[in-house]
Amino acid sequence: MLKENNSLLLPGLSVAICLLAPIAILAFTLPDGYLSLNGEGEGIFAVFLFSPYLLLGLFAWWQRHNSRRHRVALFVLTVLVVAFGVWALASEAAGFRAALAESPRGPDYMRDRYQRMELFIVPVLQWIACLLIGAALFADACWERVRGPGGRDKT
Repeated sequence: MLKENNSLLLPGLSVAICLLAPIAILAFTLPDGYLSLNGEGEGIFAVFLFSPYLLLGLFAWWQRHNSRRHRVALFVLTVLVVAFGVWALASEAAGFRAALAESPRGPDYMRDRYQRMELFIVPVLQWIACLLIGAALFADACWERVRGPGGRDKT
């Protein structure tokens, strides 16, 4: 019984990490106004910002019955992509917070003047990573169909 439950441990952890990442990003970026989600069109931006985590969680759940090697590799890649995103956005929000503290003109002025390219660059890099991971998973699934369960050619 432990072996059956153990096969769901890494996919479950991957999904949990992917669900906690947007909460961590919001905790780091919302308080000082670095990320504002109450403007026009910002709901679509939030989907763009957080959807790589959803996709990684779906990949992890899709691969839950594959070999341990696949689950471990996907878990490590998920941790790396999520850690990069949280780190990059949290460190940039900290820079914004420091610039805001030094600005005599207030938060509205800083929000308009501060370059926030990380809000675009980080999700694009995460999307590229997700597409590469998805392509590798798809290629591996196709390869397993051709090779068969024992690793031999079906033809």
